[in-house]
Amino acid sequence: MTHEFKTPLATIGMAAATIEEPEVIGNIREVRRFTQVIKDENERMNRQIEMVLNTAREVERFTEIKREIVDMHQILESLIELTLMKVKKEEGQLNYSPEAKISLINGDYMHLYQ
Repeated sequence: MTHEFKTPLATIGMAAATIEEPEVIGNIREVRRFTQVIKDENERMNRQIEMVLNTAREVERFTEIKREIVDMHQILESLIELTLMKVKKEEGQLNYSPEAKISLINGDYMHLYQ
């Protein structure tokens, strides 16, 4: 469970540090992109915290998987965006070409996003 909190915190920290870099801070588009990453990860942490609190409230009850229609392309693109920060920092490259004709599945968003 600690991984689910450490990853968003690390990503938020990296995005905040990246915003402060001279080549980024003057580029409003990049600042907005990294600000959105921070907002997304904050939302992800809030969902995780809510999940922990719900579990604590219902210790003796089994937590059901909350199935919904999830777009796997969207999840993958979000995860790639987070990874791209790390790749760019190491001067690497990451290519992604979504090819699935059907990217919608019935699943639990939180479990899939982790």
